[in-house]
Amino acid sequence: MDLIHELLNITFIPSTFFALLLLVPPFYVFKFLSSLFKSKPQESVAGKVVLITGASLGISNECAYKYARRGARLSLVARREDCLRSFLDKGLQLGSPYDIIIPPDVSNIQDSQRFVDKTINNFGQFLHLRKSSGKIVVISSAAAWFPIPRLSFYNALKASIISLFETLRDEFGLDIRIIIVDPSFTKSEMTSNQIT
Repeated sequence: MDLIHELLNITFIPSTFFALLLLVPPFYVFKFLSSLFKSKPQESVAGKVVLITGASLGISNECAYKYARRGARLSLVARREDCLRSFLDKGLQLGSPYDIIIPPDVSNIQDSQRFVDKTINNFGQFLHLRKSSGKIVVISSAAAWFPIPRLSFYNALKASIISLFETLRDEFGLDIRIIIVDPSFTKSEMTSNQIT
């Protein structure tokens, strides 16, 4: 009997932990594990060039404010020029030394090339990501892993974004870091009428 108790003492805690892992959705396990590493010091972005698409609203807009506070030089791209214009003064007040705004239609290849060219022309140092060990940060969604009902196209789009940038990560190698962010549900203009 003592042998059985000893065996249970050794195996019960690890087996309970792994059983709980099977019951908890993987996203929450990942979120918990990633939170353990959040205390790392932030990389200095002061004076660096950050190009943000979709910068007029939502997560991208919040990122623009965070980068402005940390002294980055911003190239903000979005269709809503009025929202971008309202950001310019705020960005400078927050600490960004120099910002530009570009209102393109990113579905048009010439417009996409134009905002990249305008960023390069304005900031000079924004040459090639490979030379400067640059990073590409992509905002996807947890909906790619845990689909949200009534948002099938959105779910599929976010899953394809992950697949595309995972492939590019392999193609670029270690010269260009690709960071894929999969936030959970975020209240936004798009989701306000979709989720009840």
